[in-house]
Amino acid sequence: MLPEVVSCAIEPAHILNPIRHLCTNITFHQATIEKIDIELQKVALVETNSRCPRELPYDHLIINLGLMMNLSAVPGMAEHALPLKTLRDAFHLRNHVLSRLEETNSEPRVDIRKTILTFVNIGGGFSGVETIAAVNDMVKAVLPLYPRAQETGAQMILVHSRQGILNELDPELTEFSTKKLRERGVQ
Repeated sequence: MLPEVVSCAIEPAHILNPIRHLCTNITFHQATIEKIDIELQKVALVETNSRCPRELPYDHLIINLGLMMNLSAVPGMAEHALPLKTLRDAFHLRNHVLSRLEETNSEPRVDIRKTILTFVNIGGGFSGVETIAAVNDMVKAVLPLYPRAQETGAQMILVHSRQGILNELDPELTEFSTKKLRERGVQ
């Protein structure tokens, strides 16, 4: 739901759920795992606010790996991309889009305004499609507040490495989604 936070469609508090509130019958540790001893069934970890390692015994161990973004897949992406993985990223992206609108509104040259108001989203999976759609909706909603920006218009471009977007879906839904994005002005 981070794209909805970017576009101001929902408030951040609507998606924040503290782990201690969700899972009341657990002991939660925010830590870095140093070592897993499978034979002795112990995990060595260093908690965030401590420098001393400690061991936790376990009966069952579930390893859940977090998402790592590969920003090296496209040349220049690591230097110029604004990833969307955390709430902080959502605020940063929202502020970036709004600052582009402000910048455009004070720019007298049309060619520069077109460049400033061109937004490119890399990735045509669920997150990428949802993000470009949310940013597109937000920009269209606030464009009337920025007369020069409205005169120029914004350009939304979705770049994907495959033949079509949302490859996880049935082809009919992929075609429908592509058609809807195009109708809304996303290239």
